[in-house]
Amino acid sequence: MKKLLAILLIIVLSMSVAFSVTAADFTDDIVVLMDEDDEYGDDDTDPDETDPDETDPDETDPDETDPDETDPDETDPDETDPDETDDTSETTSDDSSTSETTTKDARNSQAQIEPPEGDGDEYLVASFEKAESVVIVYGSPTVAAAPENPIVAGSLPENSGECHFENGVCTDCGAINNGFAYVNGGWGYFYDQALQTGTTGFVYGTVKGVNGWYYVNAGRLNTNFKGIVDGNINGEDAKWYVEGGMAKDATGAVSSGGEIWYYTDGRVDTDYVGVVDYAGEIWYVENGIVESNYDGIAKTPSGWWYIKDGKVDTRQNLLVECDGNYYYVRNGKVDFSYTGIGRNESGCYRVAGGDWIPSYTGIALAEDGKLYYVKDGHVDFGFTGFAESAGDYWYVSEGCVDKSAFGHISGEIDGDYDDWAVIHGRVVEEAAYTMAAKANDYSSNTEWMMMIDSSANRVGVFRGHQGDWEFVHYWVCTTGDTSDPETVTVKGEFEITDNRGYWFAEYDYTCYYFSGFYGPYLFHSTLFQRDTFEDLNASLGGNASHGCVRLALQNAKWVFYNIPVGTKVLSY
Repeated sequence: MKKLLAILLIIVLSMSVAFSVTAADFTDDIVVLMDEDDEYGDDDTDPDETDPDETDPDETDPDETDPDETDPDETDPDETDPDETDDTSETTSDDSSTSETTTKDARNSQAQIEPPEGDGDEYLVASFEKAESVVIVYGSPTVAAAPENPIVAGSLPENSGECHFENGVCTDCGAINNGFAYVNGGWGYFYDQALQTGTTGFVYGTVKGVNGWYYVNAGRLNTNFKGIVDGNINGEDAKWYVEGGMAKDATGAVSSGGEIWYYTDGRVDTDYVGVVDYAGEIWYVENGIVESNYDGIAKTPSGWWYIKDGKVDTRQNLLVECDGNYYYVRNGKVDFSYTGIGRNESGCYRVAGGDWIPSYTGIALAEDGKLYYVKDGHVDFGFTGFAESAGDYWYVSEGCVDKSAFGHISGEIDGDYDDWAVIHGRVVEEAAYTMAAKANDYSSNTEWMMMIDSSANRVGVFRGHQGDWEFVHYWVCTTGDTSDPETVTVKGEFEITDNRGYWFAEYDYTCYYFSGFYGPYLFHSTLFQRDTFEDLNASLGGNASHGCVRLALQNAKWVFYNIPVGTKVLSY
């Protein structure tokens, strides 16, 4: 009986001391809760109270051996304590939730927990253990400003405090109100002093001093979460963008739940149809979500796009078929301005205005600078011979104009079989071929050279250098009247001079865009009535001038603006 009274006395004294502890005995940031038999923790010594970790000759210490008392940690042959573990059998009673040693170790490790610095994203919500005591650190000392008509108006206490936590409910939570608290390494949502494990959705509150709408799952807040969540905020049901566990007022794209979503002003834009940038790719979005199974041409406010598996295909330029129509796609977008050759896995096709022209037959220029022979809308790679296009004839080898062809090539044109003069793959008259062959024997002080054939009444313009002149223009002209020696066009080598001007007038006519090459000898336009643009004599191809070389108005203008002073002029 004496032993029993001594044990009861120790318990009463410990409880009276425990109830005398005030909030001032704890730090502002971390609260450590004690068992009934450990008021100040393992590391603190109170000179006025008995320390259970030290030996007191007047008190019974359960951790030390007393020859007159029974130690609950040791086996007593004369008495049996049903509430303690027998060291010999080492079995735990079914009525005990945890051993004293396990509870003390867990409590000591919890005492080291601190709330995360910064945004806390590196912390996940840990399990909320139903231990006798847990540590709670409040996330903010300020009261959250609740919005108008909130779902839950979260708030936190002014100061940190302690909480006794049993079976999932705070039994001594006078310091805690409604809101978020940092518990066992993670954030939890509390209401009426209890963790709201039945709450899943958005609640308004404060976490580390930041007010906002936070998404909780079974009362827990995952500050690492980033994605799309269905929920209600301020009475509005929508799919919301959440980052760091908090709803964000932002615009962009995010991968969530195996889908890519587009959100504006923090919510999925269910009306949006278009393309968005995400993870270095361009994606096609309908009603706010990427259509990952979509293939074809999609019309959006920013243009027409070629979509493959929900993503804009920017890998190549090609002709794409969609719903019976063909579109030329450049870098993933339909180019309605393109005219040329479009390719796909089936072949090469004539394209004009971004669309296939199935009726076209002739020569077409491609982006690679090559000229192709097109028949009925597609390039005929099996064709070799002469082909007509817009009044000109070209020598084609296996569907492509042979630009290296220079000379006389035998073949049939319009039913006539002959040796045809060819320059850079184009069939030309014999005078042009003679001019091009002659040009290679001469040089120029510029990259240009002009030649005058007074017999054939032709002007040739070349670009390049001696031995490698490229025919740029070949025009019909009018040269000097051969019936009068004073009006014959001069022969020889000359250069373009600085004798140039917009117009000059003689008697009853005006000529435009003149460029001198020898004294009074000029390149200029045909004759117009004085001070007008009404034709007086627009004829070309004969010998009728006073020695100058007449050109069509647009050709004289081109020479005036493009051929520099010092350019070689060869007249023969």
